Amino acid sequence: MNKLLILLFLFGINIKLVNAAEAVPGEEEILTCQDQADVFGNGKSDDIISKFCLELFIKQSPPSARVEFPSGKIKFYGYRNMIIIEKESNNRRVKEIIAGNSTELKSIQALAFDENNKEIVALDESGEVLSFTTTITGNIAPYRILRNKEIEGASELVIDYTRDQIIVNNKKTKKILFFSRLANINGRKGKQRLMVLKTINTLGNELTNLSIDQVKSELNAVDSSNRKILIAPLE
Repeated sequence: MNKLLILLFLFGINIKLVNAAEAVPGEEEILTCQDQADVFGNGKSDDIISKFCLELFIKQSPPSARVEFPSGKIKFYGYRNMIIIEKESNNRRVKEIIAGNSTELKSIQALAFDENNKEIVALDESGEVLSFTTTITGNIAPYRILRNKEIEGASELVIDYTRDQIIVNNKKTKKILFFSRLANINGRKGKQRLMVLKTINTLGNELTNLSIDQVKSELNAVDSSNRKILIAPLE
């Protein structure tokens, strides 16, 4: 009888340990990691983001904020105020980070990689699109910041590097918006290019997975019935 009780007791402990390992991270843990990202590279504290936080933010990053190439050589993950770049270097996998107060990142909603210009572009909950070089990482300022009230509530974006455009899908307003890739709130007066170049109304469709077919010069998406549809030919 005593042996049975001991076995049941140990079995119960094992279940608790398994459940704890599989537990969903709480907001407190996420905020702790967010705080590490906030002070990263500010010269006043340790420039360290723990392995736990890196893995947590990779796991928590939404599909819209993941860019993974079929070759697997480089991957991008965005969550809250951090961009994580995972790539091969000297025959090993390394992680590089874009985070810190200079980045102006607050809560990343989506990422897009401009392979032609070697830039990672982040759609932030603040209603801004921030473009960063990928040749330098750390606590770096964005190359450009696109700010327009039409972006607020947007959920994904793609880069059309052949036409130098940023295309944003705002499911909240049912609009797909086209902007200049070179738009910059910090540009010279008259050269900021912040205006909407083109708008496509998507009323009646719940569009996701925005993508560009560069060969056919087409903008595609998937509607709520999981059918791929042509949104518009790119001009």
